[in-house]
Amino acid sequence: MFAQPILISGSNTMYPLLKSLSASFERLNPIEIRISGEGTSAGIEDFKNKRNDIAMLSRKLRSNEISELKLKNIEYEIFPIALDALCIITNGNLKTESLTLAELENIYNGKIKNWSNLGGEELPIKPIIRDNKSGTADYFKETIMKNSIISPSCMQFSNTSSIIYAISASREYVGYAGCAFIDEQTKALSIKINDENIEPSVENIKSQKYPLTRELYLIYSKNCGKIVSDFIAYCKSESGKKLIESNGFLLLK
Repeated sequence: MFAQPILISGSNTMYPLLKSLSASFERLNPIEIRISGEGTSAGIEDFKNKRNDIAMLSRKLRSNEISELKLKNIEYEIFPIALDALCIITNGNLKTESLTLAELENIYNGKIKNWSNLGGEELPIKPIIRDNKSGTADYFKETIMKNSIISPSCMQFSNTSSIIYAISASREYVGYAGCAFIDEQTKALSIKINDENIEPSVENIKSQKYPLTRELYLIYSKNCGKIVSDFIAYCKSESGKKLIESNGFLLLK
């Protein structure tokens, strides 16, 4: 007899990782785990309204979200599950290899419109963003778009897989994604700081030298019950850690 299923929702970046962890956990336990990856904000909204047991977050909780949870008398725990990097991704055949943070901001606010303006090819730049439910989109805005707003001409996609597919098909596109999503058709650009090109390598992410390094989180109720508690414990176990690394993420110290 199966127990009540565990419901997990939130970050699209974390969706493949939690699918992997859940599949492994299900093989060891008579439990069903249902996961949706509509975005961090959607996961937090579900958690506030008790529509999930665990929310996946690719950004920190905002102060207003903390206040709302307090008003609802929801006591929670936050587990930093992995270290990730926001990678700026282009087609693997694009000649451009690095951008400064200022150049990146000016691409997304519409001031820089052609790769030739950055010493690259004579090609229009077509920036891609994630939708408003995305914690990755929030992180991008907070980290990159500090002094301007994103141009309405940017294309908006609802998930990372669609961004990767579009970028794989054309050298014009630029987008962003977690480091686990880079494939052979795409590449992650280095970020240039003080004339040094800093790539999102394992070493640079672990040391947080790469400037767009971030933590990923799970949030769950303090009174979550044994089966949810067991799943969180599994994520923290040696088996869980191996799955985190095999899915392209890094372990926190």
